[in-house]
Amino acid sequence: MKLRSLAYACTCLVAACGGKAAGPASPDTGAPVRPTPAGGDAFPAPRDLAVFTPGATWTFEVHSTTSFMDEEDPAADASGVVTQEGDSRVTCHVAEVGTFDGGVLGHVACDGDLAATGMIDPLTGWWAANDVGLWRLEGDPPGDGAPELAPEEMILPARPVAGSTSRVLDEEMGFEEHVEINGDGKVWCQERSWSAGDGGWLSICFDAVGPASGVSGFSGGAESEVEFKRVP
Repeated sequence: MKLRSLAYACTCLVAACGGKAAGPASPDTGAPVRPTPAGGDAFPAPRDLAVFTPGATWTFEVHSTTSFMDEEDPAADASGVVTQEGDSRVTCHVAEVGTFDGGVLGHVACDGDLAATGMIDPLTGWWAANDVGLWRLEGDPPGDGAPELAPEEMILPARPVAGSTSRVLDEEMGFEEHVEINGDGKVWCQERSWSAGDGGWLSICFDAVGPASGVSGFSGGAESEVEFKRVP
């Protein structure tokens, strides 16, 4: 069975909430928080990123925020919104690596949750890279054959260039996706968001050391966001 990229999985997950495709950065849900790039040397080629290095390990400071309406809760503010925050540390490592025709695979496992409620976290799971770029996969570990690597679902190209793109995924439902790439040559980030009433967003930054930071967020009734930054 071929693996599909994570963007497909997030599209399905967000769409499942409330029976409609939901997502990101719409004026109604607020813009996704941009991860803060953290230092590093010159940016490596996709297949040389640390997510493909056996045993590579990183620790992240994690901040989570959840807000929801409950006017009867003593913790609610003047508008009836309850906000809950928490901090923790999560350690992730490359648990398994592999290859496919023309590319490499790496599986990242973490000892804590980096996902906002209603979303997928942007780091844990299978990654794939070839000479064209970097992808995040969904599904079981790859078996025989190469994963499906759709150009529009690429996380970062081999030679990242700052810019943004948007596309309509379902015109009838008003389901849109927005992708932005930004960086400074040493650190590169992708922000991907979806909107259709509700909102969901994922962000991930890489440098020569590995994953530098990321964000997972969802807004639909309640709002949940998890932001993580690598500990130096």
